Amino acid sequence: ETAWAHPNDMMIALSERLPGVTINVRYADEDIGSNCGTYRLKSGVRFDEDIADRHGDQSPDERKKWAEFAFRLCHPDTDPASYGYGPDWEYSEDASEAYEQRQANAAH
Repeated sequence: ETAWAHPNDMMIALSERLPGVTINVRYADEDIGSNCGTYRLKSGVRFDEDIADRHGDQSPDERKKWAEFAFRLCHPDTDPASYGYGPDWEYSEDASEAYEQRQANAAH
């Protein structure tokens, strides 16, 4: 885990030290849906990139795709509703409150 940014330079340096080895990278930070993506490295060269644009530059479909990708990568065994995500992968207080209510009802 790193704060605020993917360690791109470190990954390239690692790949350069392992020439001939293909490294598959999947990353996401705490800002679910931004600063995330996938790429491959071989001998310090990136390829097969699928990197999220800045959140404000994403279409609604891209926001959904990247929010789900990042959430599932960072929280693979967690119900997205527990973080306030609805079925459309948009955050809402309503989704969060509905999850809390379901949890409270299940406890009784």
